[in-house]
Amino acid sequence: MTFSLKDPVHGWIELPSYTKEIIASSTFQRLRNLKQLGVSNYYYKNATHSRYEHSIGTSFIAQSLLNILEKNSNIKIDDKLKKCVILAALMHDIGHGAFSHLWEDCVHQGNDNKWTHEDQSVKLIKYMICNDKIKLDDDVQSHEWMLEFICSLIVGNAEAWLRLLKPSQYFLTEIVSNKLCNIDVDKCDYLCRDYYYVKLKCLPFMDFLNRAKIVCDVNFFTHIGYHADDFYLIENMFKNRAKYHDKVYQLPQVSAAERQLKDICILADKAGFKMMGLRITEIQQNCEIYNQLDDTILDLIRNEKTICNDIMMKAQELIRQLDNDKFYINIYETKDKDEADYIYGELKGKFGDVFVKVKKVIPNANVPKNIPLYNNDGLLVKKLSEHNLEYESTLIYCTAFDDTTVKNVKNYLNKYNNNNNDEESA
Repeated sequence: MTFSLKDPVHGWIELPSYTKEIIASSTFQRLRNLKQLGVSNYYYKNATHSRYEHSIGTSFIAQSLLNILEKNSNIKIDDKLKKCVILAALMHDIGHGAFSHLWEDCVHQGNDNKWTHEDQSVKLIKYMICNDKIKLDDDVQSHEWMLEFICSLIVGNAEAWLRLLKPSQYFLTEIVSNKLCNIDVDKCDYLCRDYYYVKLKCLPFMDFLNRAKIVCDVNFFTHIGYHADDFYLIENMFKNRAKYHDKVYQLPQVSAAERQLKDICILADKAGFKMMGLRITEIQQNCEIYNQLDDTILDLIRNEKTICNDIMMKAQELIRQLDNDKFYINIYETKDKDEADYIYGELKGKFGDVFVKVKKVIPNANVPKNIPLYNNDGLLVKKLSEHNLEYESTLIYCTAFDDTTVKNVKNYLNKYNNNNNDEESA
């Protein structure tokens, strides 16, 4: 049994009926109020899409890929295994906090510096399954096995796969979050969805899924293989990812708003702000309270009246600046870490503690070298990309909003750059 729904990116889609009670749960509905791109909408005003629709889209692509693999490999995948993969795709982001990845940085300011949204997804899935009395299977033992397998797919638990799967089933671990070669349905959906809303040009790439099939390595473990002739499409996907990191996710203005919002949360936490009795750095410890955490926590901080200390006033002032599209000002960027440290130290010494550093990292953007590729004869082949897309830089921001300070800082940096240019030309 299936049901239909309209997705803005994929059009009318059909999902298995067993996804309905997950989607209807309060734990999943919370994702409606979590923006997929965190604070990017402060700069890209259309970037208001949510983790809710991304999760549904990801499960749809997972289902489509399973069907493609069955057709191209001429096999029948066990229905329970397919159900696990589709549900893992549906619930893979269920543990995200407010403002998406930014929340991890906020939590790490407390004592829980190893917390991840993937681990929180596992906690919330188990909370939801228990609280809403959801049965993955009528057989208790099968239900427990499926729950463990779903969670292992989300966190990438290779140790669990050795216990739970036969070598012939290992390809299933490369659909939701692919630890082998970084090609998965999560990326496929978020790149398509981000393009739909942000409208920054993307190269075509999705068709490489159409010829995907199951292949076997020398140890008889199965993988998802892609046709060698479609390698350029896979390259396109990673080019798109690198471009979106550079021009959207880590655009200097977006990183400024993100750092500003992080400071708001940290200040509110220090000021004594609590949500249902827990500090910002503690909310993840309680699934019932975390289940009510979303982007609207910013409104709670904005409208907080009972805490009247200077720290809370500073947090609320930063919110007002955000509301008026006033972000921390990017004054310097360099790929030289030593230079970044030197400039940062000089600026703080001359103008005071009104500067922050933010790393810009284009992560895992290069096309992996271990993608399983097959040719027209069905033989595994290797191809290497010539594109080097990965790089790091350091952004320095001025957190002062007064024009005089900003002007003086820019004048100082202009003199610094002019002196450097004179030395290089001497």
